[in-house]
Amino acid sequence: IFEQALPVTERIYLTRVDASVDADTYFPLIEADEWEEKLVSSYPADEKNDFPHTFSILEKINTQSKNWS
Repeated sequence: IFEQALPVTERIYLTRVDASVDADTYFPLIEADEWEEKLVSSYPADEKNDFPHTFSILEKINTQSKNWS
């Protein structure tokens, strides 16, 4: 469902957890040149969170308004 929604998505609120886990679903890889990272906040493991993690806000780059000159 994530992959199907990406073409119409303009903003992603993404949390990356620094851990190796067994899972059956992962967020799809996104093209770095299609997204601009607007915010990045990193957090260490602590008493509430077993693993360090990073929170990011990504906004889709509007390719129609790029200046190609």
